[in-house]
Amino acid sequence: MALAASGERTHPVAGLWPVALREALRRALVAEGLRKMSDWTARHEVAVATWPVDPVDPFFNVNTPDDLVHAGRLSRLVRD
Repeated sequence: MALAASGERTHPVAGLWPVALREALRRALVAEGLRKMSDWTARHEVAVATWPVDPVDPFFNVNTPDDLVHAGRLSRLVRD
């Protein structure tokens, strides 16, 4: 399994996951009720591909109105 990382964070959803692990993932989500993908990926051997955060973190996440404002600033930075 290969996962993306940027800054101090690993991004387990952005990665390459072996199809052979699909039943293990299904079991973790359905039978165990697991909700944090980082908890599941920690059970497996992973390689990490680190992405630079300069000038912009490619995995910046918009969750709040303030994040949306920040995303607007970042998009102008990248365009200019």
